[in-house]
Amino acid sequence: MIVTIDDYRGTSIAKPGSRHLRDEELIDDGSKFTVANAGDLMLKLQALHRLLIHAPVEHHSRLPLDDILKAAPPRTYVDGSENVYFAVKGLSWPSKIPEAFIEAYRDVLQSRPFTNKYIYKPRSPVRLDIMRVSKALHKETADRFFNGSTLYIEAYPDLRRGVWIQSYFTRTTTIEYVARVMRMSHAAKSRVVQLELRIFPEDAASPINSFHAEQLDTSSLRRICTELPNLKTILISFEKIPNRLCLLDGRARWPNQASFYSGQRLTLAWIHAQLPREGPRIVWDMTHFRHSIDDPALLRKEVLSQPMMKESIASDGALDLARSANATQEDSQRWSEIRYIVSEAVAPRRSNIFSLG
Repeated sequence: MIVTIDDYRGTSIAKPGSRHLRDEELIDDGSKFTVANAGDLMLKLQALHRLLIHAPVEHHSRLPLDDILKAAPPRTYVDGSENVYFAVKGLSWPSKIPEAFIEAYRDVLQSRPFTNKYIYKPRSPVRLDIMRVSKALHKETADRFFNGSTLYIEAYPDLRRGVWIQSYFTRTTTIEYVARVMRMSHAAKSRVVQLELRIFPEDAASPINSFHAEQLDTSSLRRICTELPNLKTILISFEKIPNRLCLLDGRARWPNQASFYSGQRLTLAWIHAQLPREGPRIVWDMTHFRHSIDDPALLRKEVLSQPMMKESIASDGALDLARSANATQEDSQRWSEIRYIVSEAVAPRRSNIFSLG
C-alpha cells in the first residue's frame, strides 16, 4: 500500500469520530490529491461505468448520474487506488473528472459541443491602466493616420464575368458597400472628408449599353455619402488604359482604345445617375482620362461629350481639378506633362482662371 504525506494531512484534519473529509472540502485539491482521493475517484468512475453499461443507450439521457456520484461512499483506501493515483496525479483537479465527464456526456447525447467549466485558476485583476493606454494609443493613431482621409471605391457596373466582383462597386455589390460603410465606427466615418470613385470601363461585351435612372438603385451611393458626416468632396478619377487590352474567357474586354473609352463613358454615366444632386463638391483627376492628349480644343470636345462633365462646367464654369489619393510616381510624372493642356481644356472660356487642387 502506498501512502502519501497528504494522506496523513487529509485524515488529520478530521476530528475523531467525524466522517472522512470529501475532496471538495480539501484546501487545494489540485496540489494535494492523495491516494485516498484516488480511491474516491475510482469508486465514482466504477459506479458510473456499471450504470451506463447496464442501461440501453437510448435511456442514458434519463439516468440519475449525479445521484450515483453522491451515493459513492468515501473510503480511506481502495484496492487499486495506487494505479489511479499515478495515472491522474499530473492532472489539474483530478477529483473533478466524474463531474466533467457527466456534463460532457450529456452534451454529447444532446449533440451539443462541450464547454469545459472546470478551469480553476486565480482571477487576474483588471488592468485598467493597460485599457486606458490602449484607448489613448488607438485615438492618437487614428488622429495621425485617418484625419482628413479619403474613402476609395473602384466602380465597375457590370462585372458579371469577372472573378474579383466582391472588390468592386458593382450593380450587385452596392448594398454590400453600404453595409461596410455603416459598420465603420462613427469616429472613423467622421474622419473621411473625401470619397474617391475610380472609374473602370465597362466591358465591350457587356449587354448593357445605357442606364436609366428610374431603373437604378440610386439609394446606395447616396446613402454612403449620407453616412460620412464630414464629406466635403467627391473625386472622380479614371483607370489607366492597359498596355495590352485584357483578355477574359478568351475574348478581349476592350478590343481597341475606342471600346475602352466607350466603356469608361458608360461607367461614368452609371455613377452620375446615382450621385446626389445637392451634395459634396465634385472634383476631377484627369491624369488618365485619355491616353493621348495633344490638343486642348480636342480634349475639351471630349470633355463636353461626357454629360456629367458638361453639367459640371455648365454649373461651375470649369472643372475643379484634384489629385487621386492613390496617385503613383508615374501618375505624377504624367500629370506634370499634360497639366497645361488639361487646364486649358477645362478652364472657363471667358477667362483662363481654373481651380487646381
